[in-house]
Amino acid sequence: MMFSDNFHIVEKYNVNTQEHVSTIEMMPRRFTCLVDSAYLPDMELDLIVKFNKLFDYKQKHTQDYNYVFDKYLYIEHKDDNIMSYYCKNPIRFSTIEHPNIWNKFISEIGDDNILDFRTKIRSITNNNDGMEETIMGISYNPDGIATEVSVWDGHYNINVEDNSFIQKLCTLFVGRYDVCKGVVSLLPGSTDIKLQVAFKYPEIFDNDNGLYVNKTIFNTDIVDGLLDLLTRDDGLQIITSEQKDYIRSICVGQSTFELEYVIGVDGNIKDFYVHQCRLSEFKDLTGG
Repeated sequence: MMFSDNFHIVEKYNVNTQEHVSTIEMMPRRFTCLVDSAYLPDMELDLIVKFNKLFDYKQKHTQDYNYVFDKYLYIEHKDDNIMSYYCKNPIRFSTIEHPNIWNKFISEIGDDNILDFRTKIRSITNNNDGMEETIMGISYNPDGIATEVSVWDGHYNINVEDNSFIQKLCTLFVGRYDVCKGVVSLLPGSTDIKLQVAFKYPEIFDNDNGLYVNKTIFNTDIVDGLLDLLTRDDGLQIITSEQKDYIRSICVGQSTFELEYVIGVDGNIKDFYVHQCRLSEFKDLTGG
């Protein structure tokens, strides 16, 4: 257990090899050592300072609410060895896109290796779709070096040699925005991109005991419906029937899933993962 309690836990599997890759644990930042030393994880001071630079950043003269309940810390690990951290702190790209403001943002958070990402983010997003492009968060290696920047937009302009599969995903994001969204992650020093298919499971906003959390409504029919959407003969056929069967087999009980693709510059899928959410909001979804 990485945090002081089990709040949200995801198991990551390689769909092609059907091997377990890692465990990803998540906790609201306010219940971690980043805010109060009474909480886990036990983290080096330089990492605490580093991550809090991003979490505490707020562009002045904007109407961004910067809510505490939008800030989350994720830890990915395997056999108790930490593989990566992810700091989720949504920031509207338009508020920091100006070159001078972007340079100041990078300087304040201390991530010089993503300085050139301003133009990369603009190149893959659509400035004319009426959506607010948003930097969702930044991933770091165990030493605190930025390794990914995740971005959300309603429409993407991703340039690869064969864009047939990405076009399918973008059609899904636009046509079924009610049930899913796509989050793109850019990687420093790489032409690969990660594209996560995040499904919108029904939620209610709960203020029990002043905690301010989103509580998901779980229903096994939702998983079956999403898998059908991805494989039906008259649809986009984003996954095969074999992949559907594997994903369904690990979604035991009321556990849910999301998809992650690593796509090369040629448009080919280099890796394909499923994220099985087995514990959410302290609740074991597997029935165990």
